[in-house]
Amino acid sequence: MATFTSTSPLHPQAQPFNDKQTAELESQGISAIRIDYGPRDLLGRFFLMADHALHNMGISLSFGTFEELVATNLSNRDSWFPLVPLYDPRNGLCAPTTSYVLIGRNAHGQIVTAQGAHIFNLQHTNFKTEAESLRLFYASPETMARPGEACLVTAPSASQLTNTVAFLGGAWWHPSVRGHFLGRLLARISRAYAFTRWHPDLTLALMSEKLIAKGFPLRNGYQHIELGVGFRNFELGDIDLGMVWITAGELFHELSAFTSTLEIELRRDGSVRTA
Repeated sequence: MATFTSTSPLHPQAQPFNDKQTAELESQGISAIRIDYGPRDLLGRFFLMADHALHNMGISLSFGTFEELVATNLSNRDSWFPLVPLYDPRNGLCAPTTSYVLIGRNAHGQIVTAQGAHIFNLQHTNFKTEAESLRLFYASPETMARPGEACLVTAPSASQLTNTVAFLGGAWWHPSVRGHFLGRLLARISRAYAFTRWHPDLTLALMSEKLIAKGFPLRNGYQHIELGVGFRNFELGDIDLGMVWITAGELFHELSAFTSTLEIELRRDGSVRTA
């Protein structure tokens, strides 16, 4: 059975960003992202359009650390639930070769959006097994998990989600930027970045049943939705969620359509409409 630790990279060729690459991203925007996998023309066009859209919103996007993600979460609990354990570096899963954090700041330097992601190798296991064992959340569940903490998975496809999986989460938007297309944009930026660096077979997220009922998965481009994931005695409380995912084969068809729509909006008036 696979055990996820912070000491073994998923793919040796996926190296952590160095200071020069981080500086380039912060000065040039996400259009500076290196494309290792995927259709270069589409990804290059998307990152350029997304960079323009972020600029028009007054948002600068950069890579951050999981320590920044935890600190930002703690200081914004009025609008953000506690993080799921795998996004806390103290739980042993935040290796720079298999995870990343995106942080967006407004013109005043205030963090107004954030998202984390991990890449898991489920070649010899599956999402259901790793989630229920809590290995998806802790490097050592036996010593790190809270008393009585459990993840209950009844979603029918959970045991079929295998191979290389990009698991996105820890997402937050400051109330001042909600309803301005940022969530849709960030979800696709993160999925595209994960693919071009790690080439995952699918990208997966967990969403509350409330958000699913409001249509968030479809607006964010996910193609599959199944209810049947329950957190029990997690720090964020007892909550029922659903799995939402998109396969590698579906990702670029969806991204192409989204990029075309985004380009039309930008050409129309140089801005992104509220959605």
